[in-house]
Formats: sequence, C-alpha cells, structure tokens
Amino acid sequence: MPAKHVPTSLAVARFLKEQRTRLGYTLRDVEEMSTKSGNIIPFSTLARIEQGVFDPGLPRLQQLLQVYQVPMQAAGDLLDLEQMAGELPAEKDPKRLYKRAHKAALEGDSRAALAGFMALKQIDAGENPLAKQSALLALSSVAATLGKFQFAKHVIDGLLVEPPHPKIMPSVLAQASRCWYSLGGAEVATALIDRAESLLDESTPQHQIAFVFHQKALVLIDRREFRASHVALDKALAAYRAHPDHAGYCRALAVRIRIAFGQGRPAEALAAARTAQTYARRHKMARLRLLYTIDVARAHLACGRAAECLSKLTQVLAEAISTGDAVVRFRLHYYFWRAYQVLGDDALARAELDRAASHLEFIDAITPEAEDVRAALSGARRPGGRPARARRRR
Repeated sequence: MPAKHVPTSLAVARFLKEQRTRLGYTLRDVEEMSTKSGNIIPFSTLARIEQGVFDPGLPRLQQLLQVYQVPMQAAGDLLDLEQMAGELPAEKDPKRLYKRAHKAALEGDSRAALAGFMALKQIDAGENPLAKQSALLALSSVAATLGKFQFAKHVIDGLLVEPPHPKIMPSVLAQASRCWYSLGGAEVATALIDRAESLLDESTPQHQIAFVFHQKALVLIDRREFRASHVALDKALAAYRAHPDHAGYCRALAVRIRIAFGQGRPAEALAAARTAQTYARRHKMARLRLLYTIDVARAHLACGRAAECLSKLTQVLAEAISTGDAVVRFRLHYYFWRAYQVLGDDALARAELDRAASHLEFIDAITPEAEDVRAALSGARRPGGRPARARRRR
C-alpha cells in the first residue's frame, strides 16, 4: 500500500514524540542524526512539530520516521484512526477513562472504544507499567478491529520489546498472532498463539483464555484442522460467557461461519451467519450485525441465490454507507460485485468493483476478498478468467 501524505495532526505529533522518547533520544540527538539521514532538522523545529503547531511536511516526516525506524504507514493509519475516533473524551482520570473505553469495547462500540483508548494514550498514567501496557494492548485490539493491522502490529511489537507484564503476556501474544494472521503471516501467527496457549494456567483470567482460544480457532482453520478449530472455539465461547464478554462472544461466532465456508458447506454457513446476526441484533451491536448480514448475503450467493444475496445487501446499504467503516463498506461492495457478476450485469459489477477498491485502500488485512479485488484490477487472472486466489482462505 503506498504511503499517504500525513497533514498536521496532534495524534501524529504525539506519536513522533513517543517514538523519540521510547528510543531514549533527546531533541539534540535527533537533530544530530537528521544530518546523517538527510537535511538537518533543528531541535527547535522538532519541538514545535511534537507540539503539533508546525507541519513537518512529507519529506521531513519521512526523515523522522526513518530515524525512529517506524514505517510510514503507521503514521498514516494513526491519522485515519484519529478521524474515525472523532472528538476525544474530555475525561482526564486514567482509571475512569480506561473503564469507559473498556465498557465501550465490551458493548461492541468500536468508535467510542477507540476514542477512549486514544485519549488514554495521551495521558500520563503514572508509574504503573501494567496500566500503560493494558491501554496499548486495548488500542492495538480496537485498531485491528477497524482494519488497521499495520498500526495494530506496530503497537504490539513495541509491547513485545518492552517486554509485556506477565499478567497480560498471553493476550499480547494472542494479539500479535492476530495481527500476523491478518497480514498473511500464518506461520508466525501459529507460533505466537501456541506460545500464548502454553502460558495459560488455572490463574489466567477468563477473558485472556477466551481471546487465546478464539485466535487459535482461526489459525486452525488456516491449517484446515476444522475439528480442532471447533474444539478451540467451544473453549473460547465458554470463557467469553464466564467473563462475561458479549462483544467477544459475538465476534467469536464468526468462526463458525468461517469453518462452514472452509468446509464448503454454504447452507451451514448461512445458519451460522443468521445465529450470529440474531445475537448481534439482540445485544445492539450494530457493526457486527452489519457484518453478519453481509455474511448471510454471502452464504445465499454461495448457495446459488444471487438475487437473495442482492436483497440482503440492499437492506443494509444505507446504514453501511452512513457508518463510514471501511471494512464494512468494502465487504458490502465486494459481494455486490460478485452477485452482479453471477447475474451477468457487467456494468453494475464494474461499478461495485470500483467502489470496493476505493475502500480497500484503508484496509491492511490479507483476505481472499481483498486479493480478488486486487487481481481483478491488475488483470491478474488464472486460466478460465477467475481471479487469483488469496494466500489465505476463509
């Protein structure tokens, strides 16, 4: 994905300061290093950049990120997340802010959770490393939920280097596995989740057990070990119920949909998607309800009912557009494209392909849908005119 220009942003300004202090550099140190990597950046200019009162410009921003060994995409993703979060809460007490953001996450309100954890990241929580690390772990998780896996991975990589507090180590490893898995690194994801599972014991909190087995179930699907995936999923669902965590439980229901599709059983996938959709509706989780409605439509398409697929997608079109959620909108337009292809409407299919592609720019995950769109746009086709398959199936 090409790097984007990142305009002046308080979040990016703070991000640059965090990277500098994480490495133990002073403003003078960076000024000296900047002479080796490009044009000199005076320490006074750097101070103004970190205060958010001076736009560094793209060349200078790239230069600073090179000094800090941070990918340009991380800064661009942070800007996107800042826009998604909107106005940050005015609350300044770290404990109350964490409780508020955590509650939003449990209720499936990703935007409110993102705003809370981003605000928490800007507050000095004192000399409590566990509290700081828990906030960063939560921020990585919400960013991943919104499709920003490169940024989520950057945050979690920093935690792994610190290293993480033993109390949250299983969750940190599981989140690292989630990021690698979604970015196409199945082998690394497997190694990380196996290590996370090895750290579980009787004292491990239920929410960590749930997360570890949830991620393990996904990794096992990749290895086509569907029976083992079901076993891991059952453990995850039981732990989510014991916590309780309705949002986690609801997200885990998607694993059943993936298993059914992976086994080539679209009728079972339809039943699983309807169950997940009903649960999301009952617990007022609008984003997950939209995603599961799209899965219902996808299952109808796989069953040979393209018209029914279009009907389901049309039912949520206006709501999906109003969310501004790139993940939801990409998947919506992807299956519109596929349905119109089946029905032979080339003009509408092409329009939906273009709409899907416009949202793909904001998503990092490597999925079959994403790879299909890229292949269609590049003209990379397998014999018979079918788009090239992705590296990972769902």
